[in-house]
Amino acid sequence: MSTFDPEQFMNVTIEGSNDTKRPIVPAGEYRCQVFKLNPRSGIIEKGERAGKPWCSYNVVLEVLDEAVKQELEQDRVFVNYNVFLDLNDDEQLDMGRGKNVALGKLREAVNQNDPSSPWSFAMLLGQTLKANVTVGVNPKTGDEMNNVTAVAPDDM
Repeated sequence: MSTFDPEQFMNVTIEGSNDTKRPIVPAGEYRCQVFKLNPRSGIIEKGERAGKPWCSYNVVLEVLDEAVKQELEQDRVFVNYNVFLDLNDDEQLDMGRGKNVALGKLREAVNQNDPSSPWSFAMLLGQTLKANVTVGVNPKTGDEMNNVTAVAPDDM
């Protein structure tokens, strides 16, 4: 059992300053593992679909490249792959032609896109793939940020 006391911790004096920005993964293609899935949803506010629900998944990928971990001085390095979902009128995943292409590419990258096999998002956890990571600028803060622009099967 932990002896950590958050009330006592509030009174601990520290020296030095904290970083204000996360380390940025250099642009490149990296072997990654699906670490976590963060679903997000809401209601569309504007346009022809106003009032309808929207859903996306922030797929947290752990970069498995030891050189990147050393360069960034981090034990674990993560990047995010955002997948927006097309929903049908019944608020289910739209399986129609040309729909949910980003999800299809993600499933294909982890060999889970067989139409005859039942599938769920949870099956992505722990799977490995290659991710194309770029460096961009967050339009809200002006800070550098990573983007995953493509995923592909892991050939290792």
